[in-house]
Amino acid sequence: YGPLFTAGLHFWQLGESHYWGHNAIIRVKAVY
Repeated sequence: YGPLFTAGLHFWQLGESHYWGHNAIIRVKAVY
């Protein structure tokens, strides 16, 4: 996954706090 996947996550998490979205991205990268 690259910038496109990250952009997709950011789009879905616009309603969430920026910190929460950042945490989710880190966790996804750790899992995959």
